[in-house]
Amino acid sequence: RRSALGEWLDAADPGALRLHHAARTALASLTAWVTIHFVLLGLAKRPMPSVGLFAVTVCFIDALVIVDARRAERRTTLLLSLAMFALALILASLLRPASWLYPAVLLVLIFGSYVFRRRGLRAGELVLLLTMGLYFAQGSRVTWANLAWFALATVIGVASLWLWQFVLLPYDPRQSLRASLQAFYRRAASLADAVVVGLEDPAKATSNNDLGRSLKQVKLSRRVIESQFPGVLAPGGWTEAEIGQMKMALYATEQGLVQMVEGASKQEHL
Repeated sequence: RRSALGEWLDAADPGALRLHHAARTALASLTAWVTIHFVLLGLAKRPMPSVGLFAVTVCFIDALVIVDARRAERRTTLLLSLAMFALALILASLLRPASWLYPAVLLVLIFGSYVFRRRGLRAGELVLLLTMGLYFAQGSRVTWANLAWFALATVIGVASLWLWQFVLLPYDPRQSLRASLQAFYRRAASLADAVVVGLEDPAKATSNNDLGRSLKQVKLSRRVIESQFPGVLAPGGWTEAEIGQMKMALYATEQGLVQMVEGASKQEHL
């Protein structure tokens, strides 16, 4: 059963990249909630559910929106998110008396997140953080009276994500790329073995549908690998030439497997 579960996870998530990201996000959100809960009990002497939930929301939104490939860029964007959420809290406090102005500002920010994304990934991320921060801050009923508590919740939410993403379960683009390459290797080797077994003994041949599914998994692994390349680009990592060579090798391997699967389906000896 463990083997079957591992194969299923490998098929759905090559290199377990999404699993690791989900683990960081879940643990960081839990840490944020526990921390703000005890801080509120110690300072305010009473629970504040909306404040505690906002800390978890900040942590979750940052993990969801900030997807910079390079480690240093992700750290910078995470720090800048503090300013975006602080601005969102101030806007929510200012716009509360004028209820008609809030939807207009929110609508402008929604379109602005698409416009600023053209100027770069970080610009789009920061505007989107401001948009979502304003939406949840307004829903949490932020006012000038409780603004300080929500600001504290923002700091705790960002700090929790920082702790799990860069200290306890650090995000490492090189390690992620290595895991993705290993997943591609395992899938390519398994597919080639299945074709060879079928050619040597037709009675043990894998069905064409199963070969097609295995080929789709190889292609998925290749797409995941290529999404990891920006994170390992020089300085201090791979060069453009090395990445180009790897892309060509992956493409050639994939095309070779396509030809093997097509040949096997036609009962041809390759």
